[in-house]
Amino acid sequence: MAREVNHSTVLRRLASLEKRLGARLFDRLPNGYQLTAQGEELRNQLRSVSEQIESAQRSLSGRDLNLSSAIRITTTDTLIHGLLMPYLAEFRALNPAIQMEMVINNTFLNLTRREADVAVRPSNSVPENLVGRRAGRLRTAVYASKSYLKKKEKKKEWAAHDWVASDEALSHLAQAKWMRENIPEDRIVVRVDSLVGFTMQWMPMTK
Repeated sequence: MAREVNHSTVLRRLASLEKRLGARLFDRLPNGYQLTAQGEELRNQLRSVSEQIESAQRSLSGRDLNLSSAIRITTTDTLIHGLLMPYLAEFRALNPAIQMEMVINNTFLNLTRREADVAVRPSNSVPENLVGRRAGRLRTAVYASKSYLKKKEKKKEWAAHDWVASDEALSHLAQAKWMRENIPEDRIVVRVDSLVGFTMQWMPMTK
């Protein structure tokens, strides 16, 4: 946790550090302090220290977990409805004293900052600092209501139809990429920030 440190304390500690290292880390200039070559080298060597400490904290946290603790879990709307609920119910039955806090959205909460304890998300590529296991496949298809298709049955081209699409929050997904490549912008009649929202019926199209 960051603490407030006054200016004189910082200068004193800097001078002490330079004395111990036997090297000048900053040039004292009229307009402020500037890193020397030795200072730049030290900064580069220490750049990954914070990440290593955070990685160690993630690795160790939970090893002495009290089974009466609260666990904050984040996942997507698609996974919670289609996959996770039976497993979460089973976990709760095995650990009745644990309180689960669910955060269901498509934003990426930061585990390092403890915004969540566990994140379950679909991905084709896992960040190097996280653990990923292949649990299955997610498939996407194009859907429309029967009443809408009955009115539009003669229109075979994708661009001839009205579409529900994702907003910018989901622009990184393969579905969004397919839409950008195949559907003109003016054919998108509504945007949603949820993949589950793709299954909703856009009422003006079915009147």
